[in-house]
Amino acid sequence: MRAALISLLVVGACSGGSPDAGTASSSTSGAQTQQAAREPGHSTQVTLYWDPVTKPPVDGYRVHYGTQSGVYTAHANAGNVTSWTVTNLQPGTYYFSVTSIKKGHGESAFSNELSTTIKGGHGG
Repeated sequence: MRAALISLLVVGACSGGSPDAGTASSSTSGAQTQQAAREPGHSTQVTLYWDPVTKPPVDGYRVHYGTQSGVYTAHANAGNVTSWTVTNLQPGTYYFSVTSIKKGHGESAFSNELSTTIKGGHGG
């Protein structure tokens, strides 16, 4: 099974603080990353997008994330969609990867890994 290629969008803010954008980076060339300005009063969230795996067709995807590269301590079953939003992230650096799932065949290898740093500064 082929692994998906992912990209991400970071949106959020530390409530009561000044806007402060997170940064996104990819460990695999060719992956797209995007950023959006943080908005005061909203929790930080990361939305991941990935290319669908079509050969062979898959039954769903799983988003993996954690605070150490290659060590994913949390995951979410995304179903058969090609995007997922992780919400309520605290300041720190997070690493993300996606796997595809095919019933009877298990889980694919991890996709490319993307990381983002959520800043916690509260400005004036």
